[in-house]
Amino acid sequence: MQTETTARRRPTLYGAARLARERKSRRERARRERAENPEALREANRRYRARHPESLLSTAQTRARAAARQRANYAANPEKYREIARRYRKRHPLKDSARKTLCLAVRRGKIARPDCCSRCAKPCRPQGHHPSHDRPLDVVWLCRDCHFIEHHPNARIDAPKQSKASQAA
Repeated sequence: MQTETTARRRPTLYGAARLARERKSRRERARRERAENPEALREANRRYRARHPESLLSTAQTRARAAARQRANYAANPEKYREIARRYRKRHPLKDSARKTLCLAVRRGKIARPDCCSRCAKPCRPQGHHPSHDRPLDVVWLCRDCHFIEHHPNARIDAPKQSKASQAA
């Protein structure tokens, strides 16, 4: 038999639901604090940028650093990365076959790689996207950004950061 107090008690949240609720309340509190005291937020940002100068790097600089780290890691552990590639090819034989067929056709001159993206017309060295791996020579030539969007349609793409000089103008 339930007593009156236990019948009205809210159920205890466990796991993901509880974490989501806590996250939401933290976000709301942070928004409120930013709105109430914007100068404190600016000062905290100044301190952060002073302690973390790498956060001021441009996207190109950040990518170059990441690529250098990746090359160094590969040079230190080549067998590990070869094994990863072997496992991927074994799991996705149709994709691997389509990629190899396209590369060979481009190398032999049967298919010409265009000089710009077929979606946004940005001049670049586009990547071949296979809408269907059953037809390896039927590709759409996309720049890196459009290819990412093609594979991750719900991903949030941040606008490029503007320099302080362009913001002041």
